[in-house]
Amino acid sequence: MMTKRFLKWSCCALLVLPMGGCDTIRREQEREMNHTVDSTVAKMVLEHSALQSRLSYAPGYLVIKRSGSGIPMVGRRGIGVVTDSKSQQRTNIRLLELEIDGGWGVGDFTGLYLFQSPEDLQQASTNRWSAENAGEIFVSADGRPSTAYAVKRISIEKKD
Repeated sequence: MMTKRFLKWSCCALLVLPMGGCDTIRREQEREMNHTVDSTVAKMVLEHSALQSRLSYAPGYLVIKRSGSGIPMVGRRGIGVVTDSKSQQRTNIRLLELEIDGGWGVGDFTGLYLFQSPEDLQQASTNRWSAENAGEIFVSADGRPSTAYAVKRISIEKKD
């Protein structure tokens, strides 16, 4: 009798523990990404004197963290956070595509993109958004100072 009860509760614990663990991992990843957003914005504002005023006029911004190879379908992934400048509400996203001037983009980088319109910000925060010839992105890689590049194409989707 005691053994049956022990087995029953052990099985229940094995089913419930991973659920709580996934939530803890998700919260830790969210905390880490929020730190990345804050440190990226602070670093790039220090590197580009005009960026602070541009941030204050932008409806929102996107910070992207991309890692993996530049070869399609081989370790290529990007995550990010869309931030509404007014409400400071943050939305987690997946980077689907980013093509910038000069074909740059192979390797790991962190980028800061300023949204051009409230409509773009709204769509990026709630669904899937893409644009061509969409302003510029500030990109930093390998610990070097960030550089502004023209965005040829960008595509993101809200992360569930």
